[in-house]
Amino acid sequence: MQIINFRSQPAAADRPDHDYVSIDQNGQEIYKFALQYHWKDKTWAAEIWAYSLDDAERRVQAMRQSLIVSGQLYSDIGCEALPFIPAG
Repeated sequence: MQIINFRSQPAAADRPDHDYVSIDQNGQEIYKFALQYHWKDKTWAAEIWAYSLDDAERRVQAMRQSLIVSGQLYSDIGCEALPFIPAG
């Protein structure tokens, strides 16, 4: 996985691979962003979908206030991609 720091490359000509861009129910592009956090002397990662870097940062702020564990994941079911529907 390649992580691009948008603050250091704001005018990057490269577009994300198609697996990292989706279209929401309103036809707007949404992008996959990488998150990282530190726990027990290690760096861990997670991913979220957001409309922009600013949107991703606002979502992280919301996570700081309300993030909970919903449950353990057991499997991915192979199927065609469903349209993205943001929560809320």
